[in-house]
Amino acid sequence: MEWKKLKPAFFATPVAPGGVIATRTVTALALAAVFALASCAQPQKPADVKSSVLGVVINLVGGAERIDEVYFVRLGTTDRVRGHFPRLRSNFRRGDRFYLLNAPPGRYAAVAASKRDPGAVSRRSFYSPNTFHTTYFGEPMIRKTIVEVEPGRFAFMGTFSVRKDLDFYAGDETQAHYRSLIEPTLKDPYQPGVADPEYNSFSYGALLLTADREPRTEAIFLNAALGDLEKSGWESLLRKRLEVLGSK
Repeated sequence: MEWKKLKPAFFATPVAPGGVIATRTVTALALAAVFALASCAQPQKPADVKSSVLGVVINLVGGAERIDEVYFVRLGTTDRVRGHFPRLRSNFRRGDRFYLLNAPPGRYAAVAASKRDPGAVSRRSFYSPNTFHTTYFGEPMIRKTIVEVEPGRFAFMGTFSVRKDLDFYAGDETQAHYRSLIEPTLKDPYQPGVADPEYNSFSYGALLLTADREPRTEAIFLNAALGDLEKSGWESLLRKRLEVLGSK
């Protein structure tokens, strides 16, 4: 297999047939269960009256595949975007709309998005039950997603259109930071990863195409969320936020 090495070598990984970048995922079995939970049919109900909702739209442009989950992180009070782990995954999805229901109060950012492909062909030319595609966001995009979640309120990160960069090798330090946490067995997140023959993982950079957090865009999300979260106990919180937007 041919190795490509450009500087820095964050995404300098072995190129599989068709030009897709293969890397190793250490937690494939555990993540498989998480992906199933993230797409469960019924959303969580509010834990109490102070429960909050975090929402974001991530639209993957090009290709037919959709994202299964988004990785969130709680940030500190400083300007740094390398946040605290354990990371938080979206726990409900409808289409390109991703939710973190019962999100604890704090300052949040979105750092990556993943898809599990149960029918992808592994490097050993048989079908692998767990093939992961993870798209890592660059620091400029991460900063655009930052939002404060307050008790008992809805918080909207925005609507983002991204394209996977198959030839993206020059990851910034923030991408390297989150890749090292999501793929902790990599000795150096700037060096090539090793593809797992049983549970393939493919890593990409994210080319940010558009970002929108205007009130009208948030209102569109909220109206869709009323359908997504129907009869789940979140309707009152969502309608209150719509009323606030309508009064502006």
